Amino acid sequence: MEFAHDEYLVTTEWLADHLDDPAVAVLDVTGKLTSRLDNEPGRELWADAHIPGSQFFDVAAAKGVLSDPDADLPWMWPSPELFARTLTAHGVGATSRVILVARTPRPGLDSGT
Repeated sequence: MEFAHDEYLVTTEWLADHLDDPAVAVLDVTGKLTSRLDNEPGRELWADAHIPGSQFFDVAAAKGVLSDPDADLPWMWPSPELFARTLTAHGVGATSRVILVARTPRPGLDSGT
């Protein structure tokens, strides 16, 4: 498979070699929404098995980490200030290398997130 910007991809070997690097933030964005548009099943998948040092980063839920909590509608972007605070709270800084990972909630049925 070809990618337009493969320089943004890392291999599993690279990730394994950099798990202890403080400049690397591994965020698990696995999504498995319920009918209430929450992502508790995704969080449970992460809790059951995840990359060491990774953090669950719930972008899938209607009011996930990158949603405006005060918005009337789901999945509305937060203010730039809230966005920055959220990323900082997850260990992401100006010089961080952010690795997004996700697992397939239903192997063989869908492609995950």
